[in-house]
Amino acid sequence: MTISRKLHKPDHPKLNMENLTVTEVSTHKHLGLHISNDGTWHKHIDVITEKAYKRLNVLRKFKFILDRRSLDIIYLTYIRPLLEYADFIWDINTHLLIDVQKNQSNIEFQYRHEAIEKFLKVLNNDGSNKRVGMVAYSDHADYVFKLSWLNDVDKLIGDANNVDLDKVPIESNLSHTLQFVGVDAFSNSNGRRTSSRKIVMMFSSLTSDNSVEIRN
Repeated sequence: MTISRKLHKPDHPKLNMENLTVTEVSTHKHLGLHISNDGTWHKHIDVITEKAYKRLNVLRKFKFILDRRSLDIIYLTYIRPLLEYADFIWDINTHLLIDVQKNQSNIEFQYRHEAIEKFLKVLNNDGSNKRVGMVAYSDHADYVFKLSWLNDVDKLIGDANNVDLDKVPIESNLSHTLQFVGVDAFSNSNGRRTSSRKIVMMFSSLTSDNSVEIRN
């Protein structure tokens, strides 16, 4: 495997060992990490997300059977290690972590919402092959969404807050989460502020000053 960020990769001579040609691959798993030939960690993140999501589905089946402490032990033992293994190597794309509290004012909400919108607009107008993903979760397992890396962010900004949460297609997790951030994380069905604690995380291969605005 030849690792390079170049769009047009140079041809390399084939490698032969004991009269056998070594097959070139695009990804390789080494010590639990999926290394890609483009120098990104998208493949590794997709793999661990899929594994964690399957285990979360199992955990969800026990949420009305086991007590909270037992559920926490299962999560800390079988799910969290998947996400934290060697994270200091691949976890370089986390740009923001929003802790949505019930006492957040309308001004604070509007400020963060505008910062997120600016971030996505910069991403959309950058022109290169940038990737973005967003995941939201809370104390309720039903609010755990699969992280999705998307290249096409057209219309996501304008449409995100106008979609019916129950009708969002599964492949549009970014829109799904943005709808969650814009509506459910800040208000209940009566339009009042919810008392639930929500956490929102955004991941992107794009560096932007707007991520600082969102954190503040």
